[in-house]
Amino acid sequence: MKINIKDWKKRILKAIKPNESMSIEPKTKLVTGGSERKYFPNQTRDRAKLEQYRNIYVQGGLVAEAIDSYALYSLSQGYRLEGEEAQVRKVEEWLKETNLFDILWCGIIESLVYGGAFQELVRGRNGDVVQIVPRAAYSFNINYDDFGVIQGYTQTTMIGGREQKIELQPDQILLLQILKTGDNIYGISLIQRAYDDIIRDVKVAEASTIAIRRHGSPKFHIQVGREGEVIPQEVLKDVSGEFKEIEAKTDFTTCRDVDIKNIDTSGIANINLYNDFSIMRLCAALGVPEEILGLRRGSTDATANARIQAFYRKISAIQQQVAHTYNAQLFDKIAPGVRLVFNDVSPEDENQKSEWISRIMSTTPIDPFVVLPRNWIKRQFGISEDEE
Repeated sequence: MKINIKDWKKRILKAIKPNESMSIEPKTKLVTGGSERKYFPNQTRDRAKLEQYRNIYVQGGLVAEAIDSYALYSLSQGYRLEGEEAQVRKVEEWLKETNLFDILWCGIIESLVYGGAFQELVRGRNGDVVQIVPRAAYSFNINYDDFGVIQGYTQTTMIGGREQKIELQPDQILLLQILKTGDNIYGISLIQRAYDDIIRDVKVAEASTIAIRRHGSPKFHIQVGREGEVIPQEVLKDVSGEFKEIEAKTDFTTCRDVDIKNIDTSGIANINLYNDFSIMRLCAALGVPEEILGLRRGSTDATANARIQAFYRKISAIQQQVAHTYNAQLFDKIAPGVRLVFNDVSPEDENQKSEWISRIMSTTPIDPFVVLPRNWIKRQFGISEDEE
């Protein structure tokens, strides 16, 4: 029988060809237009807008305090490392040369201000990560393929008056994005999302300031002469000049030909309502309860507590996002298996947890740890298993 080599080769290749359904590469594309060429086009960075967002944050006020509250409540209760003891100690040694708190703080803040935080993973000669350094987020562009898979990063800097581009591989940058949608490779800035309300609040505050300057001090109508009498313009100017600089302690002594009446005595009606409404909308847009920022406008203790507990839930979700990012992009490269775990942000949750554990332990007084192991209980409260 004659064997057809080409036919057998095709059969063998067909048999060993991997099943396409097992491919781990994405098959979908994000359609942003009506033609194939417009699938997931490279999104450009508006550096001017990013720098404007930075200025809004740097200048302080409610916006800065609201963004800081996300980082503050995410990190204030601390964190712990979980995993095999030897690996955990390896990470702890590595962290002695790195201020992880500052890195996490900077990552959360920049992710909310710019939409994403870019931190360089500096490697030694042997390829190990030896340092993590936050960089200016607005200077980075993400390079990705048609499927949205990141291929690398480009940092654009000005050196000696000349623009220079630095190309980096995907494993050289840790990218943290807290707010994100499927059609935005760069993430979403919280300031961008609240921008309209930020501008409205600025306009309301400016209008209030102008109104207070104009109507906040008493105004006087000064009448010179008697009815039917014609007063020369020079006399009116002289009298007006005498009243130009009126202070709070000024008293008036006049003859019967000069009459002084106080006008505009009511000030600005309901100006506080305009500002309160503006602040309410701004806090809602930034996603932070007013009580967190020190405002208690008409809220009861029950209402305030409900708002704060809802904010705690949001912070807990953000903690999980941040932990996942740093575990996958940093700690897996230093010591696989070690996990960053944030402590619970809500004191109420800690109380409920402790009461629940106490009730279970009390059911077995002879051996309280027969149901819940001692080390598991320690981990729930961030206590080292080595501590007695």
